[in-house]
Amino acid sequence: MLREEHERRQRAKDAVELIRQINSPSGQRMRNCRKRAHLTKKAALDELEKLKSHPSGKHSKLQRVYLCDRCYTWHLTTFNPKPWKWD
Repeated sequence: MLREEHERRQRAKDAVELIRQINSPSGQRMRNCRKRAHLTKKAALDELEKLKSHPSGKHSKLQRVYLCDRCYTWHLTTFNPKPWKWD
């Protein structure tokens, strides 16, 4: 059981390090994308909720998350596509 706990903690450390690396300037150049990267949709949604509920209201315009087709990570956006309207 102790070994399993150690392995779980090591995987968590590795994930944090990976996120730090991909969001560094060199990681952004490597990904060919300057936006903040989230490895999973859940991580992006968690960040979206956290920022939208910030007391300053600075990020209140954030609308949704999307999977970037340039770097294949998840990003936050203020863009909310309008549904198609037939005339």
